[in-house]
Amino acid sequence: ILHSELNKLDKLKELNELNEIGNPFYLHTKLLKNLDISTPVILTLSVTKKNLKNRDSSVALLPQNDTVSHITTHIYIQKIPDEIQQTYSIINILYPLLRKYLPSRIGIILPDQDFYLPIKQALEQHNIPYNLSMGIPLTHSPLYSFLHLLINVLQTKTCLTTGRFHTKEFLAFLKHPFMKGIKDFRGKIYEIERTLLKNNLRYIDLKIRNPRLPKNLFGGQANDEIRKNKDIFDFVTHIIDIVIQDKPFKEYVSQITDLLIDIINLNKIKITPGIKEFIENLSEIEEIEFPEHTEFIGTGLDKLKLILEVLKTRTYRTFGDPFTGVQIIGVLEARNLDFDAVIMPDMNEGIFPRESEKDLFIPQQLRKEVGLPYYKERETLFAYYFEQAKRGKKEVYLLYIENPNQQKTKSRFLINEN
Repeated sequence: ILHSELNKLDKLKELNELNEIGNPFYLHTKLLKNLDISTPVILTLSVTKKNLKNRDSSVALLPQNDTVSHITTHIYIQKIPDEIQQTYSIINILYPLLRKYLPSRIGIILPDQDFYLPIKQALEQHNIPYNLSMGIPLTHSPLYSFLHLLINVLQTKTCLTTGRFHTKEFLAFLKHPFMKGIKDFRGKIYEIERTLLKNNLRYIDLKIRNPRLPKNLFGGQANDEIRKNKDIFDFVTHIIDIVIQDKPFKEYVSQITDLLIDIINLNKIKITPGIKEFIENLSEIEEIEFPEHTEFIGTGLDKLKLILEVLKTRTYRTFGDPFTGVQIIGVLEARNLDFDAVIMPDMNEGIFPRESEKDLFIPQQLRKEVGLPYYKERETLFAYYFEQAKRGKKEVYLLYIENPNQQKTKSRFLINEN
């Protein structure tokens, strides 16, 4: 096993030493132990023709001339007041770097993967070529936001029984790109918005589309204008009817998938990354098997909330050309990649190292006793990622946000940096 700290081991290490949390081989040893593989004694040797000819599985080999360790790394730490200024700072850092290095030799490593979107937009605005190769949360998919806004519309306790919806949430759903993208809907949606705001209506009633109801249901003029757009209200009612249906979970997920595919087809858009993976993940959720003789408890809306909770934890991959443009990557993707300069924003506590919500439910000592990952292991792992990100780079820029209002502090890993 090769490790960045391997060249510091100049003598045999006993197995009990490898089990110490501070040892660079701790995580490797734990992995081998869990796989029920005996841990070999590790010795550092320089690579020679004799070594390569007579391979010994009990040793790990390193190059004799470790050129990486002789590179002088210049580390710059910058305090930023907020996320907007952080984006501008990255652009300002990039301009001088692009005069010294090829774009593909510059990496932007994102501890917080949600930050990729403002970085991407800023690079496009300044005509800086880039390559995005990282895991992106499915929450960034337009299909996720479509269903999320729909849930917001249906959250009102009385909306499903009275047919009345809060205007704010209803308009937010109507103005989603997948609603505005349907043929002839865009202009009608803005007409509905103007009518609702002009008449200061706090609620919208889907019964209004029925021409047999009295005109003074919501105010005569408003009713007349909204009834002109009856097709939009019919379509929204169709969507709501599908979502609130109380059906077996497997059948329910299948119906939601079919609904989303129909909406994609109505928009006449190409299946892009994020949309394709969203549909594929829905198909996987559809195959979830519940215990025998049990049924899923909850309404149709509860099922939709469960689906989004599952999808919230998943990501989709984007693949690009590693030889073209500034490389935007996550922390895991950055391991063992070679750059001349790297920029790491969001170097704050809670992001690097990232806090785990799972730690709130199981005490740390209990996690340690039963062999589950605990905070010390996670901290050691992030320390390894941090050293890997700096190692062999000529310039490293570490940005953190410090704002008393946001209660953010710099990462513990920056304290020991000069």
